Amino acid sequence: MVALLAIAGAMGPACGSTNPDAKDAKGKTGESVGAKGPTEPAAEARVELDLFILGRVRGTIAPCGCTTEPLGGLQYAFGYIEASSDPGARLVLEPGSFLFPAPGTPEWPVDDQGWSQADERAKALQSRFSGLGGALVSGLGPIDVRSPTGVAALQTYAMPRVVANLTPAPDSIPPHRLVTLTKDGVTLTAGVTAVVDPTLPDADQLGTLSDPIAALRQQVTAMHEAGAGFTIALAHGARPFAEQIAREVDGLDLVVVGVVDGVERQRVGEPTGQLSGTYIVEPGEQLQTLTHLALSVAPGLPVVPKTKDWVTQPPRAVQEAELSRVQERLDKFEADPSADPAFLARLRSERDALRATLDGGAPQGPAVAVFEQVKVSCKLPVDAQAGQDLSAYTAWVAQQNEAFYKGKHAPEAPKGTPSYAGIDECDACHEEAVQYWRTTVHSHAYQTLVDTNQQYDLACVG
Repeated sequence: MVALLAIAGAMGPACGSTNPDAKDAKGKTGESVGAKGPTEPAAEARVELDLFILGRVRGTIAPCGCTTEPLGGLQYAFGYIEASSDPGARLVLEPGSFLFPAPGTPEWPVDDQGWSQADERAKALQSRFSGLGGALVSGLGPIDVRSPTGVAALQTYAMPRVVANLTPAPDSIPPHRLVTLTKDGVTLTAGVTAVVDPTLPDADQLGTLSDPIAALRQQVTAMHEAGAGFTIALAHGARPFAEQIAREVDGLDLVVVGVVDGVERQRVGEPTGQLSGTYIVEPGEQLQTLTHLALSVAPGLPVVPKTKDWVTQPPRAVQEAELSRVQERLDKFEADPSADPAFLARLRSERDALRATLDGGAPQGPAVAVFEQVKVSCKLPVDAQAGQDLSAYTAWVAQQNEAFYKGKHAPEAPKGTPSYAGIDECDACHEEAVQYWRTTVHSHAYQTLVDTNQQYDLACVG
């Protein structure tokens, strides 16, 4: 069984109420932590290191914005990363299938104009992610080579990629990379490798894929010999593939699920769990959710302890929700004269323990790990560079597509087949239904695209 560790709580108010001064859950500004006055001399600060783990981006830079809670956005993902961590003390991971939309999805380009737009998105993504420098490690996936330019796209949109079971690997893509995170004298050397499931659709587009388990065993040994104290595998495959790796590859600390199945799981991922002593992380896809591993290390330690010595805690929001649930149960049974006193005592003890954890200040232990599923939305800080890139992209798309499609009309539907009639045609026979529809949020969905200059974006209206 995989033990569940933590998932973030519900989001706040709907988009549109973004506070430009709001930051991250670590309390640099924002309301989630709460101000505390100085009551005693401050203890020596713990050292915080951060890992941000993404699912397949699939050429997505922003949502179309016509849902109640639109998740995604390059500017918000990087706004959170920048606000929640320090340069030199962070690592960002993405598992591949990064550049382009997935075949068979509504976003998949069907003509030259569509591919022109997809290339522009890939350029914006590669530009911002590459700005992370050595703090980024990328995997490789079949979608990365599915554009008309094939494997040449890997050079056009160069990334610090790794892959262990592709033979021969493309030029300049090593089987693993080592990244050293350092802050206040504490060091974590992370070794990152990646494998692709040979059974994935279109996996053969990458080339010849060898046995991923054998390749990982070799690379884990090599990473340890090179000085890695924390080893990570980007498993470009579904969750069973990642779980097989966790069971069969010794010495691996964390595995990332690279291909997420199911619409809701693609939105929010799955809580982090452990299998055979290995953490299994499953972020959402298309920048909708990222997994944030916040690692708090006791001051004075030269290196981060091994994962077997980590204490894992749920995010504060999860602890607060659990405290609220326990208090509600306690209130209910305390009002019942027939309630078992021993049962009430256990509930009070559970409540008091949760309160103590929340009020205890700094985490206790040599290394405390908090895994949080962070929804990427407009309630997060905005990264200025990514915001500028997105504005430039949407303006380019609007100009290009408006000019290209001017005067062009969709062909008539074949006789006897369904076709678009328009709301006025519906109104002729269904006046009540149309009047009700006009009161719904959906009746204004197209306007949300106009408001963000996305009404010509083929990924939104194609």
